[in-house]
Amino acid sequence: MNRKVVIAVSSGLILLVAVLAFFVLQKKFGFREMAIFPTETYEVYAVNDSIAGGYSTSEIHVANDGSVLANVNIRSGKAYSYAGVGVNLLSVNHRPAAEFFDFDRFDSIEVDVRTGRMQTVEVRILNNDPVYSRAGELLSYRPKTKIVPANMQTKIALADFKTPEWWLAEQGLDKDDYLSYFDRGVILAVVNGEKVMRGIPDEIELKSIRLWRGNKPEEGK
Repeated sequence: MNRKVVIAVSSGLILLVAVLAFFVLQKKFGFREMAIFPTETYEVYAVNDSIAGGYSTSEIHVANDGSVLANVNIRSGKAYSYAGVGVNLLSVNHRPAAEFFDFDRFDSIEVDVRTGRMQTVEVRILNNDPVYSRAGELLSYRPKTKIVPANMQTKIALADFKTPEWWLAEQGLDKDDYLSYFDRGVILAVVNGEKVMRGIPDEIELKSIRLWRGNKPEEGK
């Protein structure tokens, strides 16, 4: 075969491999966005601290635009009382999910939430820890939490979420092990934040939750 032909073929193959590699990397690491709420994909429900022996309450109402209003009352009795709205990531289209939700496909989460009196809310991601979690026991799932301002749209890096000290202590861990297991997501919840008034009715209106990875391309590019 003529040397020039061989060089041309080799160059073509190298170019083809480079193009394929580009698209593979784009698919794996490029821009991505996903709406978690409001959609009809995942089950939304009221969450409260009753499973931990608490007395806080939450009643949810779905609006015409798909947003959810939770009427909450945070009551004393537990050191970490909470109530709000949960999204069951293991219920997909009213059927059990085939696998855990993989947050590792994204690098940030955006929440739009409104409240009555409280100034902050807590975004809480519960992941199935292969060592400490037990199926169906919500308190055993590893929580990753972040306090964010209420009454605005906030985007948070998943790297900023931390495991609460109380959960680490309950597992017998003296200090943070810095594990996350974001590839084993079970529940995503928005509950009351810090310094909430106890025994006073309040509201948490969840407008939207979106996941992001990378920067959104500019229009026309």
